[in-house]
Amino acid sequence: MPSSDRYSGPSRSVERRKAMIHSLCETCALMREVITPKGSRFLLCQLSQSNADYPKYPPQPVARCGGYQKKEQTGGVVER
Repeated sequence: MPSSDRYSGPSRSVERRKAMIHSLCETCALMREVITPKGSRFLLCQLSQSNADYPKYPPQPVARCGGYQKKEQTGGVVER
């Protein structure tokens, strides 16, 4: 097959990311996105540093969380 006939749309990983169910972590002020050199994406819960009840990398998607803080409430920046 000639290369011009090949599909050049988004990669499967991009398609999967768009199809993922949205998580509460995505809008939490205490979340920090970690992207590895290979392109894997993890959501780090900064609340885990001070409270062992919260996992460092919670399984996604998260629908409820007692430590949730909407980004707008804190200006979107968490300083420690």
